[in-house]
Amino acid sequence: MKVFYLTAFSFIFSTNILLGQIVEIKGFAFSSNENQRVNVQINDTINKLIRLDKIDLLSNFSKNQFKKLITQTNRRGKFKIKAHLDDSLSFRAHLDLKKTYAVSDLINKDTVSIQLEKKTCWNECKENVELIIIRGRKLNFKKSRYDDCEYGSMNSNWEAIYSVDSILHGNYNNDTIKFKVSVHARQPTVQNYDNVILYIYKKCDLYTMLRNGFDPIYKTKTKKWAGIYTNGYLSKIPLDIRPKAKHLDFNTPVEIKFHKSWDDDYISNRWYEPYYSVKDRKAIAKYGFYVNDLINIRIAYINSINER
Repeated sequence: MKVFYLTAFSFIFSTNILLGQIVEIKGFAFSSNENQRVNVQINDTINKLIRLDKIDLLSNFSKNQFKKLITQTNRRGKFKIKAHLDDSLSFRAHLDLKKTYAVSDLINKDTVSIQLEKKTCWNECKENVELIIIRGRKLNFKKSRYDDCEYGSMNSNWEAIYSVDSILHGNYNNDTIKFKVSVHARQPTVQNYDNVILYIYKKCDLYTMLRNGFDPIYKTKTKKWAGIYTNGYLSKIPLDIRPKAKHLDFNTPVEIKFHKSWDDDYISNRWYEPYYSVKDRKAIAKYGFYVNDLINIRIAYINSINER
């Protein structure tokens, strides 16, 4: 009887050691779209955290931790990743159905070659995309149900409702607007601002905010709306059409408090004189753009992307 227990314990102990062994999986993975690369993720960890609304945990991940959890195929479809024998690997690409395999099964294959299939769970809309630009105020913002058939890998998806205070471009006939916001593995920053200009695509009665498709705006002492100076999109449009930033006096000072992780180089490349006064780990906006200039900058950027 003692021999049996010792043998059973030895078997369990040996199995645990074996399953805890780290192996390297090499192979190929292909999307249904030949021009698209495939994400290979251990245990689908990142997507599970997103679906469980644990995005804050992701913000604490180092680059090295991300590299251990996920990799991407190269242009020829090749990949390699290290994992435990009791892990699984998930293969994802935008508009493809996910496939998941046990590492213990993949390690026994002579050649690992994964072919993803296109999602077929909705009817593709043939309607042209229409750009709508509005000035609005946040009314409601909530996490939407994760739909693997609708959203891409590592995306966090939200449902927003805003007032429509002014229609600045396109056609829309309601005093509120409901739209989807999709961001990559993080919280959407648009929800941090009450008043914004929104850049929204409409297609087949579905409304979706463009990636980073908003400009925060603030009331000035001249009773006009304006946004603070940023060179993000400004630097990406031709010099001859860039509007000149204006000195602005906001009703309430617009302050940017610097995160403790931001170093001097990061700060000095974004907030600097004469556009900001910088002191005590914060910047106060002194220059910016009125609404028309903000829209012209964004449309010029969108046009430059479409022309590529």
